[in-house]
Amino acid sequence: MGAILAGVAAATGLTALHLDIPEVVGQGGNAGEVALSVAACARLTGLSRLQGLSIVCNDMYGKLEAGDTLALTALTGLRSLALDVLDSAVGELEATALACNLTQLRHLDLSNNQLGSIACLAAIAKLTQLTELVLVGNIGLNDRLTQRSLMVLTTLTRLQKLDVAGSSGVTARDLEQLRELSVGVPPLSFSPSRLQMEAMLAGIAGSTGLTQLSLTVQEVTGEPWIGAEEPEPIAACARLTGLLHLTELHIVCGNEGDPWLEAGDALALTALTGLTSLILDGLHSAVGELEATALACNLTQLRHLDLTDNQLVSIGCLAAIAKLTQLTELVLVGNNGLNNRLTQRSLMVLTALSRLQKLTVPEIYDVSLDQFWAALRGQQRQQP
Repeated sequence: MGAILAGVAAATGLTALHLDIPEVVGQGGNAGEVALSVAACARLTGLSRLQGLSIVCNDMYGKLEAGDTLALTALTGLRSLALDVLDSAVGELEATALACNLTQLRHLDLSNNQLGSIACLAAIAKLTQLTELVLVGNIGLNDRLTQRSLMVLTTLTRLQKLDVAGSSGVTARDLEQLRELSVGVPPLSFSPSRLQMEAMLAGIAGSTGLTQLSLTVQEVTGEPWIGAEEPEPIAACARLTGLLHLTELHIVCGNEGDPWLEAGDALALTALTGLTSLILDGLHSAVGELEATALACNLTQLRHLDLTDNQLVSIGCLAAIAKLTQLTELVLVGNNGLNNRLTQRSLMVLTALSRLQKLTVPEIYDVSLDQFWAALRGQQRQQP
């Protein structure tokens, strides 16, 4: 690792660098040896021309020495900084110091570290050039993030993309300039209460300039925490109908139990006629034949449609989907009823999708995708 870092440090003309930190062990290299920490950042301080820097620990044992990331404060020309899975090497002190010194940052990603509180938000809020901010995977921060603390970030008038955890009912209604928003309950967390979820949706609904929205509710794992409410269906889609600038909408639920959306709620999405990409994943009975057909009939600009793990119980919706002439990608896996009824003949209905480039359906022994693609390509060649 030392030789690699020495080589990188010598490349003083670099303007962009992505560095994966692997597990580092003693000279013997035996599997049983204790992993060592490395001072990677201290070796990069001479790269004064760097504008983009990404450091990721892809191995659970790969790690930086304590305080090493403070050396990055010397790289004052950075426009983009991503420090992902560095664990204790990026805590409150490091995040605050970086925000105070790297004042030209436009993109800051501090995913999966140890930001234990909201203290660093005040420093981050002074990064007036920031257009994108990612703070997911910091359990201490996630647990303490509230609507009031999030409002500190309203000083970031150029912010267009914000990725935070939503387990505390955090909303973004006062960040009207946002164009991309990703909100989710972190893995291994409890389900948000109905009040928390309503607050989150109210904030999202107020972000009327959004063009891309990703909303994730993770599966409840283990025993519910004391005071946590049982998951209840909610009318989430009905709260999104005012987001008329949306072109991409992703709603994903990892809860394998009761449906997250109220019955019929997904029908409200038919109002978002500007959508070009729609993912409804794991919503179970909230997305059935009726909902899939209605969405396909109304969202005629769709280029990407993913209806994974819902309850499409028959092939009835395929005729409506086949009329989405702009579609280039379609995903229909995880719908048991549809899976059991899909035949070669019913699949051929989709050859009307002349622009289709990717199709993901369940593997069925008597259904040939090769035959489907051959027929579709033949039709494409015949078109003027």
